[in-house]
Amino acid sequence: MHELNYATELLGLLIALAVGLIIGFERGWQSQNLDSARHEEIDDQTVTGIRTFGLLGLAGGVVAQLAMLSTGWVLATGVLGISALLIVGYVHSAKATSDLGATTEVAALLAFLLGALAVYGLYLEAVTAAVITAVLLGAKERIHALLRSLSRLELNASLQLLVIVLVILPLLPNQPMGPWDSINPQVIGWLVILIAGISFVGYFAVRLLGDRVGLVLTALLGGLASSTALT
Repeated sequence: MHELNYATELLGLLIALAVGLIIGFERGWQSQNLDSARHEEIDDQTVTGIRTFGLLGLAGGVVAQLAMLSTGWVLATGVLGISALLIVGYVHSAKATSDLGATTEVAALLAFLLGALAVYGLYLEAVTAAVITAVLLGAKERIHALLRSLSRLELNASLQLLVIVLVILPLLPNQPMGPWDSINPQVIGWLVILIAGISFVGYFAVRLLGDRVGLVLTALLGGLASSTALT
């Protein structure tokens, strides 16, 4: 039993280190100023960023293990301590560079928390969240370009779709009603969302990927939706 616990704890720490490194790789590359002549180089700042995030993930794992051995207040204290250090670093950096962006600090805190999450046995959730975080951080330019290209009408349509999915749909009764109990309002709502979502994704796919790829993607999603609705 002790060997099993030791292996589980070691696995948790290794995954905690890994989730920190996943985020650190993206932040490290993002922090360096690459030009065409240095595209293959990895400078000291990049390596430092990777190491720092890896250590933050590992620190989150260690603090989580200490919390499991004693009390949950250890983890809360660790989160507060890391947050305080990050805030001090942010204030110093903002004064020195006049850059008010806090993306790196938020990513660092998230690396710490995901490291703790891994030690609690939520391996898949921690790794998935780290990968999604790295993808979002790496897609900064594309996200900004998309936001700049959105019209007010497109933004309103996006918000309305979110309201339907997150607010209205959960309020629909999930039980048969009507003649012969043949109508389930929530199922019908899901079908409406599915159809609207395909049109929504298809519209932006055409805008971002071009007519050919966008229309092919829309057709594939439409076929999948049709088979899902039939079953």
